[in-house]
Amino acid sequence: MAYASHKNPASAVQGNLQGEILLSYVTTSIETFLLMGFSAEQLLKHSQFTLEDLRAEPQDSTALVNLSELLTIYQNAFAVSNMPNLGLEFGKQVSIGIYGIISFAMLSSKTDIDAVHLAIKYQRLILANLATLALNVEGSAGSVSLALHTDDKQLVRFFVEQLFASCIVFNETLSGQKSRIHELRLTYDDTGYAQAYEAIFNCPVVFNCSANEMLFDPGVLDISLPNMNPATTQACTDVCDELLDKLMHQSSVAYRLANLLRSDFSNYADMAVAARYFNCDQRTLRRKLTQEDTSFRAVRDNVCQQLAVDLLKQELSVCDVAIKLGYSSPRTFRNAFTAWTGSAPSHYLKRLG
Repeated sequence: MAYASHKNPASAVQGNLQGEILLSYVTTSIETFLLMGFSAEQLLKHSQFTLEDLRAEPQDSTALVNLSELLTIYQNAFAVSNMPNLGLEFGKQVSIGIYGIISFAMLSSKTDIDAVHLAIKYQRLILANLATLALNVEGSAGSVSLALHTDDKQLVRFFVEQLFASCIVFNETLSGQKSRIHELRLTYDDTGYAQAYEAIFNCPVVFNCSANEMLFDPGVLDISLPNMNPATTQACTDVCDELLDKLMHQSSVAYRLANLLRSDFSNYADMAVAARYFNCDQRTLRRKLTQEDTSFRAVRDNVCQQLAVDLLKQELSVCDVAIKLGYSSPRTFRNAFTAWTGSAPSHYLKRLG
């Protein structure tokens, strides 16, 4: 794809929001705005994209582009739109393929919970450091939360609206069933169009909350998906794993730390020990990881989750896995595993079949 050369204002507007995301996510977002009646000339202003780029076929499903390109498109849309509920309308209109190769992995998953786990695992390919998506399931209560890492109130409202609305559309298309949302909680002030939220989410909406989250019936997570295809899922996740590795450059501290933890997790899970390996103190290691938009805990938890799933698949007991990963007790490990995946180890394996 050939890009036009323009100065991009979004990086200055958004401060430290950066990183690479899937090109398909950006192009599908542009196409959605165009279908909503936005002018291509205004929408693509200051971006690297031209209409010829969007019409070019085929597009590389593994290509990456800087997050600032997406933010530029958003800013252009904000500048000309007179729709107060722009995010909700965008979320309703967006196609199921907006997540690119991640969409195909989710569509071919065995159950709804498997699809959600893939969305969580590969969110960096869509969100970069703009936001963090999380799933939490405790007994009969489930929630999906979205934290935005920006002070731009207009961007926060738009992104929360469009992501949550598109999640509803995506999930209902995926499972063939209505989503069972109990309540929608939002961190920002009342927008004046609560009825528009209620029409999409079919539940009460509460503003000025401590977190942006959808509360739902976790029973929907056990729904078997009609397009299950393990081979397709595996092929897509292999590509996504390679893309994540590409984003975490081999020279980065985070990449080297992840490899170190994989080699001897129980030893290097202690930050002080890991810092000595890098010939620095904990404060320096923390600073280096912060510069790469991550943290010791984030890298450690991600590796620990991968190792835990691999060990459980080998039919090791929860007690043995807890010991191998350095947990003080099986209960502590169960709690950590549930926090990562939204399911207890036994339930998670049952869903994997």
